[in-house]
Amino acid sequence: MKMLNVWFGSLALLCLFFTTANAQDSTATLSGVIVDTATGEKLEGVSILIRHGRDTLGFTETNSEGKYLISSIKKGSYRLEYKLYTYYGVVMREVPFEANKHLQLDIKMKEDKLFAGLHMAKPKRESIRDFLILIPLLSLFVLGVTAL
Repeated sequence: MKMLNVWFGSLALLCLFFTTANAQDSTATLSGVIVDTATGEKLEGVSILIRHGRDTLGFTETNSEGKYLISSIKKGSYRLEYKLYTYYGVVMREVPFEANKHLQLDIKMKEDKLFAGLHMAKPKRESIRDFLILIPLLSLFVLGVTAL
């Protein structure tokens, strides 16, 4: 009986080991800091997209320190897009990601002179959500008015 318990205990540990080993990240991570080319100022709110064809596989934005992190990127080569509304976008094609590897990409972005000094207010996610809630209400109002 004692031998059977040891055997089942060993089997359980072995299963746990293989599950944990198999669950170990076989994906890559991407991180970096994004700064203004001219001033070196760290840029907040830069959108970073990982794209494959028309599909977006990963997305994040830089924080107040210009830092970003995207994890769980599957092995492969992807297009990276960096966008900020008053800056020229940066696109990197065929960036390779390998399993269990970390890629650090620090990016310098150049301000678009057409928008130099223009600081547009970026809509808050809450206001967009509130707007999306209003759409069905407005359509009910329009339908109600046209039905009269």
